[in-house]
Amino acid sequence: MHKDEFYTKIGPLDIDHLKKLLWEIYWRGGKDLRGRIEALLDPEKSKKRTEELPDGDETLQDVLAFVALARSGAYMGGTREVSRSERSKWRVTFRKLFKESALLLTHTDMEYGAPAMEELIDLACETKDVMYFHSEDPVAAMRIVISEQAQLLWRTYLAHGGFPSFAKRAAYQFIRWENPYGWTVYGEGWVKEHETTLTSVLAQMLKGHDAWVEFTDSYLAALDHAAPATAPAKGKKKPSQWDNRKKELAREKRAVNLAEWNGLS
Repeated sequence: MHKDEFYTKIGPLDIDHLKKLLWEIYWRGGKDLRGRIEALLDPEKSKKRTEELPDGDETLQDVLAFVALARSGAYMGGTREVSRSERSKWRVTFRKLFKESALLLTHTDMEYGAPAMEELIDLACETKDVMYFHSEDPVAAMRIVISEQAQLLWRTYLAHGGFPSFAKRAAYQFIRWENPYGWTVYGEGWVKEHETTLTSVLAQMLKGHDAWVEFTDSYLAALDHAAPATAPAKGKKKPSQWDNRKKELAREKRAVNLAEWNGLS
């Protein structure tokens, strides 16, 4: 409905009906929608909350530095760039950066919030196969639900960039991040109970036939990009048997991870 049509619809309603309607929207809406309604009802509180937001550029730089240090082995004691006390507090730092990135996204700071969240989810997904921290199950230790973080990022893409932008970005991320068994190592506990597959997240976001078709096109393009070349480019060294085997294992793993989605689309 456009504005005039909407006003015509609600015109006959009395104040009690309008209150009930607004309450239903507030109560059943998502966190972002509730926050917007609260901001309209209490502008001063909203202004104070905005003033407490993290600095976007600073948060992104902190995220990039943290991710680089983790991948370099610094949090495992491989270098002296991270102190002993900071190595023991890695989960506090990781959670703090997730929280700050989520706050930026919630308040529509896409320029810094989106790349920061993407970097953090990439790193969190990698911890299932690579030991970056002194923990047997980093995602469970952080109590971070990866599917919820991805959903926040994708809903922000959709709300502020439109469907084509969301489809192109989310398709590449979905192929990297999807894991039918979750992102905890042992697959149990509080985090596991709150996880859902990213296929389920996407299925709820794709409204109507056209949305499914457009996203599937983006997914296939992303899949072509992710698939390794079958033959070396001209002038390139022929891959070894082990290189070919690694590519084959990567394809097999990707097929397992994306099986649920492929069954739907």
